[in-house]
Amino acid sequence: TKGAFFYHFETKTDLAHALVSRFAQTDKSTTDAMIERASKLARDPLHRLLLTIGLFAEMFEQTDSPTQGCLLATFCYESALIDERTSVIISDALMETRRAMRVLLDEVAATAKPRFEINLDDVADMFTVIIEGGFVLERSFQDRGLTARQMRLYQNYVEMLFTS
Repeated sequence: TKGAFFYHFETKTDLAHALVSRFAQTDKSTTDAMIERASKLARDPLHRLLLTIGLFAEMFEQTDSPTQGCLLATFCYESALIDERTSVIISDALMETRRAMRVLLDEVAATAKPRFEINLDDVADMFTVIIEGGFVLERSFQDRGLTARQMRLYQNYVEMLFTS
């Protein structure tokens, strides 16, 4: 009811902040859990990174239908309708994913020189780009496995990037 809504949230914008913050925290928890699991299974930095990517691919392979998409991306698509605070929450969440992937990439780069000149932030961002783009294409093409396949290609790319 309207009364129940306004008991919990002063405005619709407050609801948006709560939704985006909760979604961002769930994403962070998932990423942290995958990295922690990979860290327990692999000591070598490259293997740990590849395993992390593989765990995400496996998670996407286990979905039953094309994903609903990402709430953060949905809000970004409607940027004219969201306030600055919501934009900052989204940006911070995406930057957190970049940082998490960048830590793994830096560890790999410290032990294995990339085969060609690259920007590690771009390689870290590619992880998010594949997920978000994969979600869009899965919905558009009604292709349940597309995001997982793209994540496997990213895994192959990273492996080729750091091995001779």
